Parts: sequence; C-alpha cells; structure tokens
Amino acid sequence: MSWLGFGISLALLCVIWIVNIVVFSHIEESDSDMFSLYMFLFLVGPFLGLLGFIFSIVGLVQASRNFTPKWMGVCGIIFCCLSVVSFFVPMITAEVIESRAIDVDIPESVLTEDGAVVKDDVILKITRYGDIKCYDNRSGKDSAPVTLSAYSGLKHELSTWMQMKGIDGATATIVIVSGPDTDYSNVVRVIDTLKEMNIKKFRTKTYSK
Repeated sequence: MSWLGFGISLALLCVIWIVNIVVFSHIEESDSDMFSLYMFLFLVGPFLGLLGFIFSIVGLVQASRNFTPKWMGVCGIIFCCLSVVSFFVPMITAEVIESRAIDVDIPESVLTEDGAVVKDDVILKITRYGDIKCYDNRSGKDSAPVTLSAYSGLKHELSTWMQMKGIDGATATIVIVSGPDTDYSNVVRVIDTLKEMNIKKFRTKTYSK
C-alpha cells in the first residue's frame, strides 16, 4: 500500500508542475487552452490525490504495525500536501501579476518642441518580459502588433517585418517605448539593432503609471 500511495502522490505532483510550467511558458497565448488544462487537472487531480492519500495512510498504519520502514507512507502524505499547494500556485501568481500590471496608453501622435504634431509611424514597445511589440500606425492605429524577441535574431526579424510592411527606415518615425519595469539592457539592444540597420531617425519614450 505504501508503494502505491507513494507512486500515485508523486505522479500527481509531477503532473501538476508540468501543467504549471506549460501554462507559465505560454502565458501570452489563448486563455481557453490554459483553462482546458486546468479543467483536466481539476477533474483528475482530486481523485488521484485522495487515492494517494488513502493508500499512504493505510501503508503507514501497516508499516507501524509490522515495524517496517515508514518513509514511503510519510512521503506519500507529504507529496499529497504539496500537490494541493502546487495546484493554487498559478492562481496566486496570476493575482500578484495582475495587481502589479501597468496599463500603458500609447498615443498615436506627440507634440514636438515647436508645437508641431508628429505622428508615430512605427512603435517598438518593449515589455517587461523582453518581448518587442511592433506597431505600424502609418494607416491608423495598429490593433494587431507583431511580437518579436529581444534575445535572439532581433535584427533579422525586425528587418523582415519592416520589409513586409514596406517601412522605409530613412523616412519613418520610429519610437521605442519602454515602461518603468522594462529591462534597460533590452532598450539598449533595440537601439543598437536600429543603428546596425543604419536607422538613425528614432526616439525613445518612457511611460509610468
């Protein structure tokens, strides 16, 4: 019984953390897929957890009566408790992230020093996670930006996106937008990339809450 309880409890704990890792690694993707994973876990988890807990308790009692090692039963109970705590970790983390989230309102145009209105043709918004959201506002506010990564192949991906959009780096107004929680090294990386692409007409903006 101890072996069975130990195995079920450990397997459940591993499944819960695999689901958690998958959810955190795809945090910006469709919420429906993540909801399906957690619904599956919610339906299967309690049954397996209760089964592992019962077998661990029974195995622990048998081990006490037969004077055999009790570590399997104890570990099974501990794994059951950790599974319960692990199940609520994403929910608590999501609440913390949501409470600390900063809404950024990106204007379509700004005022220069002489009072003239300049339209932000291209906006490169750097998120706290190192993603770069590329907005093409030449024909109006872009509601479907392309997301690039600041960590790998940025020059190639950015130049490809600009070519597909027909953006001329020599004439377009490029604005690099960052927030107070943005890693400054990513801002420097984007600026260096633009310079490598021989694009010198750009400016930076920082938004705070």
